[in-house]
Amino acid sequence: MAELRAALAANGLRLPSLSLDLASVAREAPCPHVTLGGCSPERAAKLAAVLRRKAVGA
Repeated sequence: MAELRAALAANGLRLPSLSLDLASVAREAPCPHVTLGGCSPERAAKLAAVLRRKAVGA
């Protein structure tokens, strides 16, 4: 989760709801799950643009 947060920040992005799903960790057999959460349409468009640029440059 920290790596994703840092990578997003390096591209000028922030997902306010990015968190660790506590229920997934508290299970008898833990299976951590990162919740990306919601964001504004503008932020989603910016994320899509960053991903497109990275895909084209790869």
